[in-house]
Amino acid sequence: EGFAGFLKLLVTAGNVAINTGFVLMKNPNAKVYALALPVLVLIWGFYRNSCFEVKGVRVETAGLFHYTHESCEKDALIREYQIRPMMNQGFMQRADALRTKAAARIV
Repeated sequence: EGFAGFLKLLVTAGNVAINTGFVLMKNPNAKVYALALPVLVLIWGFYRNSCFEVKGVRVETAGLFHYTHESCEKDALIREYQIRPMMNQGFMQRADALRTKAAARIV
């Protein structure tokens, strides 16, 4: 979640900055509205994270992300030792644990 989340944040910030720049170039009188957009995006982001976040699944999500990343990095080694079924089983166990914990938190 750390680095991948940061990259998503950078992409979103870049999109907002580019769109705001285009609006200001086309219509300089729209400064108030164009500058209000980033503020509204920040307010929505803080609201969404505080209201819609499923608490307690961050560790499991990070663990699943790390497991998937490591599996992709070591794909040649996994293929050479023919342990793909074992890796798939490990992934399914982590994904089921995450799904179960998320469902328990929502209810």
